Amino acid sequence: MKKSVYVRFSVHTLREILPLIASSRDSGFYYLHGRLVGVSSIRLRTYTHDCTTCHHCGLEATHFAVERQKNDPGFHLNIYGLNDNGHEVMFTSDHIVPKSRGGSKSSLENRQCLCTKCNQRKSNKTEEELCLTSTLIAC
Repeated sequence: MKKSVYVRFSVHTLREILPLIASSRDSGFYYLHGRLVGVSSIRLRTYTHDCTTCHHCGLEATHFAVERQKNDPGFHLNIYGLNDNGHEVMFTSDHIVPKSRGGSKSSLENRQCLCTKCNQRKSNKTEEELCLTSTLIAC
């Protein structure tokens, strides 16, 4: 099993966190279990704008976690779902038209919710290229 690069501090429901993200502004920070966490990033706003279901495999997000990378003092939110085996799968804010193909970095209209496994399979392909070259497997 792959070792996590994150240190987890707390877990929160979607119902608890999504309203904070939706109501935040560009500098939105909240204290969650004593940790100052930013909630206004475009990555997080994808989940309120788009949804909390992977567009490719249909995996549903179930919870947020306040985490930090092992050698980084800053805290952030990651969103996770549980696969059929009960293992956590992280979600990502994917660029529909990849940045390497001229897609907008900051537009919510160019973002979609994908689980990490589907995002890795998609790589820098467009949706049309992906449909022609692969079949996605459930996570």
